[in-house]
Amino acid sequence: MNLNSKFFSIILFSFYCLAMENNTTNTLALEPASHDYQVLSTEAQLALGLPVESHFPIKKFNQPCPQKIIMPCFISINDIFINEKFLKNSPYALKRCFVFLAAVKAKYKDAEPHEILQKKYSDIVNYIVSKGKIDTSSFEEILKTSQDLVSKYGETKVKQFGEELKNLLKIQQHRTDTEGLYATQCYHCVRCYSKFVFWNSSAIPFELRAVYNHGNLSSYEIDEIAEQLEQQNKICAEHKNTEKTKEMLKQNEFLADHKNREKLDQVLEELHLHKNREKFAEVLKELGSVKKIII
Repeated sequence: MNLNSKFFSIILFSFYCLAMENNTTNTLALEPASHDYQVLSTEAQLALGLPVESHFPIKKFNQPCPQKIIMPCFISINDIFINEKFLKNSPYALKRCFVFLAAVKAKYKDAEPHEILQKKYSDIVNYIVSKGKIDTSSFEEILKTSQDLVSKYGETKVKQFGEELKNLLKIQQHRTDTEGLYATQCYHCVRCYSKFVFWNSSAIPFELRAVYNHGNLSSYEIDEIAEQLEQQNKICAEHKNTEKTKEMLKQNEFLADHKNREKLDQVLEELHLHKNREKFAEVLKELGSVKKIII
């Protein structure tokens, strides 16, 4: 693989994400997101300083992710879209982070320069959309399609667009991650998002990692934000209730029983990640430890 091949593969992936996002927003049903996401969206946009009258509405995006591109949350010119299907079994902290990241994009109207690029290079964008399924986890397929683009539209035009898009993404993604994660004001939420970024990036084939990197913070950089927020004792209301609940449980007499303690430790870990509240409630009922808990 030479430098030009790698460069054009990066361009193609940028093209493809942009084209699929544009194609997706044009075909979405205009159904509002569920209540929990409405609440999170309002919280996030207010935290980022957007006046209520300027808030972007948040809508559902329950279609399967196009090909193998995962888009949990993204924006159009006027709306935020949340992929509720993808995030269905995700921890509360992860959902909250994705909504805050989308709110940053809404604040800076990040979709507008993308729309300008889409119009400027509409022939290339439309060509990628018309290609249908492209396995974006396959370096060979990305490379082949990028070479097709060069053959069809010329290296100069493809490279020019790629440079514009790459520079735009680098600025937007770094700003989104940095401002959005600090705005959560919760080290628990940010730490959970860091784990997602780590495992998500680890699953990407080595030769494609540069293709997927458009200025996003690494898990290490995200952990540094979490550390700063923890030092400042910043924690959201949801996780503050979690911490209070854990303290209540630790002070209960029934914990003197080693078996109960062992079982509870496991459940507390699930509570910390907000993976399964129903199971947590069932175990508490079985143990008979606390009659009423707010989680």
